[in-house]
Amino acid sequence: MPMRNMPIRRKLMTINLLTSSAVLLLTCTAFITYEIITLQRNMLQGYATRAQIIEGLINEKYMYREGRDLIPTAKAFQLMTLLRGLGVEDLTRPDLTGNWEFQLSEMEKGKLERETFMAEIARMAERIVKKAKEYDRDTIPGDYATAGGGLLGLRPSAFKRFSCVSPVWR
Repeated sequence: MPMRNMPIRRKLMTINLLTSSAVLLLTCTAFITYEIITLQRNMLQGYATRAQIIEGLINEKYMYREGRDLIPTAKAFQLMTLLRGLGVEDLTRPDLTGNWEFQLSEMEKGKLERETFMAEIARMAERIVKKAKEYDRDTIPGDYATAGGGLLGLRPSAFKRFSCVSPVWR
């Protein structure tokens, strides 16, 4: 039925419907564009964070580049063995940084309080320090011979210099 022959009430409803549809379409387009831009920005921030972490690990000689590959050094294997031997599994989990990045993005969105995030990190640090302080054996268990260090058992004093708190062992 042509618009000209429609009753006025029908014409107004059609105009309202078309206007609402156009507004809805524009709003959806704006939200999708915003999400794409935000996703790209967050991906770039994630890549930058990973690049900084990798550069730090290379500078501290935990890994080196060989072409496009990153190769862990004996120092990295010894550290992982040490952490596992001390029972500090928190720092050996591969999902740790991904989880932190997710929580940081939740903070940006206002879905997570900074105090909650920092309190969890503080609890993890307390657990790690407590485990290290409570360790009372002369050697730390682990297969250091295959960890690249050629050592059959490390004395805790060998790692005093890596401590960020006062030395735990005497």
